[in-house]
Amino acid sequence: MLDLRQGDIVFGNTDDTKYEITRFIGNGQFGIVYEASDDLGRKFAVKTVLTAGLDDQAISVFVNEGKLATQIKHENVIEVLFFHDGIQYSSLPPYMLMEYADEGNLEKLLKTRRHNSDLFTLEQIKNTFLQLCSGMKAINEKLVHRDIKPDNILVNQGIYKITDFGLSKVVGLATRSQTFKGINHIKYCAPEAWHLGRNELGMDIYSMGIVFYEIATLQFPYSVEISGDFIDDWKKAHLIQMPNDPKEYNPSLPIELSQIILEMMSKRASDRYSSWDQIIERLDMSSVSTNTERDVSQLIERAVEIHTKKEQERLLKEENARNARERANIVDYCFSEIRDHAINLVETFNRYSEFAKLKLFKNSQRFEFSICPAQSSAHGVKVSVHPLNENVQFKEYLVKAWGVVMAPSGKGFNILLVAEDADEVYGKWITFHVRHNPIAKRKDKRLEPFPFNLDEIAKEIELISGMHIYVVDQSIFDPKMFDPLVDELLEK
Repeated sequence: MLDLRQGDIVFGNTDDTKYEITRFIGNGQFGIVYEASDDLGRKFAVKTVLTAGLDDQAISVFVNEGKLATQIKHENVIEVLFFHDGIQYSSLPPYMLMEYADEGNLEKLLKTRRHNSDLFTLEQIKNTFLQLCSGMKAINEKLVHRDIKPDNILVNQGIYKITDFGLSKVVGLATRSQTFKGINHIKYCAPEAWHLGRNELGMDIYSMGIVFYEIATLQFPYSVEISGDFIDDWKKAHLIQMPNDPKEYNPSLPIELSQIILEMMSKRASDRYSSWDQIIERLDMSSVSTNTERDVSQLIERAVEIHTKKEQERLLKEENARNARERANIVDYCFSEIRDHAINLVETFNRYSEFAKLKLFKNSQRFEFSICPAQSSAHGVKVSVHPLNENVQFKEYLVKAWGVVMAPSGKGFNILLVAEDADEVYGKWITFHVRHNPIAKRKDKRLEPFPFNLDEIAKEIELISGMHIYVVDQSIFDPKMFDPLVDELLEK
């Protein structure tokens, strides 16, 4: 049976504890949720779990998590009364029998308050924070939730209750390093989780920090403009965006609560609180003050401002470095095509030549090599490329890298890695063969055709299309372009 229908019977811990499916509630991220009732008419929730796409190892993790979920008993956690692994009752799908919460979820509550511009009171904010911290403390003693978001926080008789924790990652021995990919809603996903590493408590603290931000301000901390790659845009937000101080949206919020939220959302896991007890302690302290204490709120706000600025600068620097590495790796892959053509030329020439031999000399720089006479590496055809950190526009192309292919005489050509649009990952190689314009006064005595040097390209590429002292022949790269340059080497 793939799903359940109204009137179907599911079981609890024993065959005698029966629950009748009374209605369909909705589709969850991991399965279908139903309302059920027992012989006394009490309501329960039954959530079936989709396991078709899981391999044996993932099934094992899932079963372990389900069993651990039944051990978590706390007022602020939806109680899992029974977990069915799909084996005990072969005619029934895997499911969880859970406590029923009938007052909606935090997501709907936030939506209503946003619509009415109705901020929570400070007492409500602090009380909600304490409830959720207490519930997370109980969960994290068994599991890393890894799917914290407002619609996984239910409300029952005014009490906040966290749910869907049984479908996350186990804080246990063998299962600690296993990952259910894509389990976290990307709007709440901790920076380190994007690397799909091992799950840690800090991920839950970060995600709950975003939830706390929303409770305190009714605003989401990150502004994301979708540029086409939805997932990558959200990833960048978590990796490099710094949230505004919550006090900007809720001026009545005490600086202590604002700092708690921001520390929970720190980009580095090591900069966050290391336990829920620490957060609870800070929340308790936020209401403690004495007449003898100085008002240092302005200094604290200044410290937050300085920290935010420095952190943003650090994150941008790291992001630029990541982008540069990624672009360099792409250029390296494409540059290997040029290198392979040169290797093929050298190997083919040496196979058939009796009177002269060539060799490929790998220079110390990553994006350089030379084709040299076998007896000497002093004089050769040097090939070098420079990756660009930002695309440069040339006619209809975006230039990802440019370089020089030059013989000892100075003759040669430029190679440019170009793409037709920003979505093209690799691009293609084109060439510039430069000559002096016969109607212009010559500025140098370079032999033709020659390449622009790397310092010249940035300036000259903007002038190529108009009247200029140089004439540039543009072409698609052809390996035979090496031949006249290598011919120079044979005369030495």
